[in-house]
Amino acid sequence: MTLNIITPFAYYVGQGELEDFNFTDLRKDKRITWAPGQSKRSEYEKEMTDSPLDHFHNKYFRILEYHTKLRDVLTYNFNLFLENTYGNILGKISTSWLTCLEEGDRIEPHRHSNCFYSGILYFDEEYGEDAARLQIENPIAKLHESLIPRHYNVTKENANNKSSDDITFRPFKGAYYFFPSTCWHNTGPHVGNPRKSLAFNFVIDSPIYNLDSTYNPKW
Repeated sequence: MTLNIITPFAYYVGQGELEDFNFTDLRKDKRITWAPGQSKRSEYEKEMTDSPLDHFHNKYFRILEYHTKLRDVLTYNFNLFLENTYGNILGKISTSWLTCLEEGDRIEPHRHSNCFYSGILYFDEEYGEDAARLQIENPIAKLHESLIPRHYNVTKENANNKSSDDITFRPFKGAYYFFPSTCWHNTGPHVGNPRKSLAFNFVIDSPIYNLDSTYNPKW
């Protein structure tokens, strides 16, 4: 008698660390996007209203076009991730923006549109133990009738519960994460010094041949 356990409907998340990268230039970049509810939102919102749309988006949401070495490193790592998960396709960064959480700020649950994967990079020198953590919701759990918490895992090595647990990541210098853009994500309230991060999205940059659903980025 044979028993095989497979995971046919997996959601792939990539994680890594840029240990030796010099983030000095990125740390000097002050083009922060401020979310509703943050104290510095009003000045940012005024510029959003007064600026031409393309100028505003190029300034605040194409940050990695001003830091091309970092853009290329993240793209290389993402394409390595794709090669080991989805196969022979390539991706490229579309939008990228800087965020900052101050004491008491939080990121409300949301997800990103018009992209394949989303990502985040923590580039500051230090992040406190109480810094707000990235939480990615488990899409499969929302469809389950029965939710089994993590402590029911059969073995300690089996750390990935498929049915209930969201996954949480602690920010630290050089850490980056890739996750499907369909996944809702958020943080709890931030505690400590300002928590800065770089967020970005990827789109597919390869032809995908699938009859009437074929896609070619060069079209």
